[in-house]
Amino acid sequence: NIKDQFLGMKMITGQHNSYQWIEWDMALIADFLTQFPFAVKNKHVICTSLDSSILIPTPEEEKQGWRNYGKVTCSPRITNISSIPYIQFDEWYIFQAPVSPSQFIQAQVFVNYCEFSLHQPKSVDLQDKFWRQIDQIKPEAYLAEGDHLIYVTKNKNHFRKVCKDASSIDKPDRGIHITDEWLVNKQTGRG
Repeated sequence: NIKDQFLGMKMITGQHNSYQWIEWDMALIADFLTQFPFAVKNKHVICTSLDSSILIPTPEEEKQGWRNYGKVTCSPRITNISSIPYIQFDEWYIFQAPVSPSQFIQAQVFVNYCEFSLHQPKSVDLQDKFWRQIDQIKPEAYLAEGDHLIYVTKNKNHFRKVCKDASSIDKPDRGIHITDEWLVNKQTGRG
């Protein structure tokens, strides 16, 4: 049971500006999509990493509307989640409408940094770069699977649903909530 797989993992949540985020160790993007298809269904995905590389669409994917623009690949509107290619060390920016791939010319790929995390104090420099990039690109959501599975979203309803369905109400210690202030305090030794 996929829900049980998520329930068995420590879930860490946090917030940055208008974005809320969830992070798990050892979770898979495939399981996330099966449990929470609404995160990508009827949306457009910009893939910045597929297995730590560039997604080059197959002829079949090109027929479906996938297009590669150098370092990024843009999806058509996702109507079937099984049409999204994924392996591991994948990174997606999710939008309601198509966006210009030119927004990603200078984009940094974070999923390929070993142990990139939104809650580890040792990752604060990367976190700062990540949040600057998110604030600049303004996706509805971000989904990545590297050493951690990370879901970031502006959609409060999606965030609540993922938290509710992926956490155990009778085990409140399973989840931890992190704020930007907590990270700063940890890094500077004040917390």
